[in-house]
Amino acid sequence: MFKFLLSCSLAVLSLMLVFGAEQSPQIKQILDESIKEHQLPGLIAAVTDQNGVKSIGCTGVRSIGRLEKIALSDRFHIGSCTKAMTAVLIGVLVDKGKMKWDDTLVDVIPELKPHIHADYHKTTLWQLLTHRGAFPANAKNWWAFQEKPLRQRRISILKDSLSAGPQQKLESYLYSNLSYMAAGVMAERVCDENWEQLMQRYVFKPLNMNNCGFGPPGTKEKRDQPLGHVLKNQQWQAHYADNAEALGPAGRVHCSVGDWAKFLRIFLTDSQQQLLKNETIKKLMTPSGTYAGGWVIAQRTWAKGLTLSHTGTNTMWYANVWVAPKTNRCYLSITNSCNKDSHNICDQIIGKLIKLDSE
Repeated sequence: MFKFLLSCSLAVLSLMLVFGAEQSPQIKQILDESIKEHQLPGLIAAVTDQNGVKSIGCTGVRSIGRLEKIALSDRFHIGSCTKAMTAVLIGVLVDKGKMKWDDTLVDVIPELKPHIHADYHKTTLWQLLTHRGAFPANAKNWWAFQEKPLRQRRISILKDSLSAGPQQKLESYLYSNLSYMAAGVMAERVCDENWEQLMQRYVFKPLNMNNCGFGPPGTKEKRDQPLGHVLKNQQWQAHYADNAEALGPAGRVHCSVGDWAKFLRIFLTDSQQQLLKNETIKKLMTPSGTYAGGWVIAQRTWAKGLTLSHTGTNTMWYANVWVAPKTNRCYLSITNSCNKDSHNICDQIIGKLIKLDSE
């Protein structure tokens, strides 16, 4: 019995060390009210700082119609919030001298040159990361070339999707998942490893992000992690699914809130991170227009100036995150569901977190 109690105590202590806080009654109340008003499966939200999670709350179920509750340690799909992680990976490779911001796609992958339109030949790595490379928003078919290994599949998708000329001028803004996949492909070629392996090696492992992965979190049969949900005939339906594997660098990461907090503190003023050079962090936070390296950049009074924000969805989850470097705070909210109201719901929760944190 003593050993059992000791192991339980250690487990609780471990959880507190990971998150920095137990369930916040105030945040849980905010989420409970939102769940009740909007009839959602589940929600989680947190305030984080340079030390990790400052306060956190969760409510609801992992899968609609089942009893398993969402837990603070669960993993959540963050969709296009993955882009900031891909940009950090590129930053690490730049710091290591493996890549340069002005590397062009065809210089790194020369066999693309005869297959893609000439207007893409001058597109640089930084233009890809800031959505200014004139790329289409998406591939012609993300699920094509399934018979090929993943790295070769991504290159074939680029050939297929970039054969025609661009609809945009180079340096004009068009949000593009294909751009981020292309940046990931450039990193794959330079390092001779899949983007997924590079993320583990150069980002997740150094930051001790041990609760991260790609695609749907958990195991479908076990219901050991939350499932995403879509609304059909006014009823939520659970799905264990995700975007095509090829899209990875643009939006297939899942992680715990505790691990996401470890990543977000890279961008906080008082962070003692050692993953990137300070000049590289500054580069990733310097926008071309309003978009930088995986972040939408804006000025907000409550943040005392600069903010970095992003949303993410694979149409079954919805994530929203705001980073305020000058106040050393991050605010995030995630629901394991998605419909037309998801953005407003998560945004309203962020607003309530900011207000709660200022009291």
